[in-house]
Amino acid sequence: MDGGNETPSPDKLREMFKQINTCSTGEVTVDDLSIMFQKLDSNVDRVFIEKIISVEDLDKSGTIDFNEFQKMFNAMMVSRKKS
Repeated sequence: MDGGNETPSPDKLREMFKQINTCSTGEVTVDDLSIMFQKLDSNVDRVFIEKIISVEDLDKSGTIDFNEFQKMFNAMMVSRKKS
């Protein structure tokens, strides 16, 4: 990737998703994101993580599946490129 500005390949995104999805359910939960933020040493509270899930959870299942994750990540990359 070029300085972090290039969108990762679908295979790379799937690998990232698997690393976040610690229970291997195929869906990222609030707990999965909490663990990820803890590993990143980020102090992100559960309410904020629940908001992330509610915004990105297009099918309203309470979790983020890979397709939702991919759309979320791509939108973040587009937003980042604009700033």
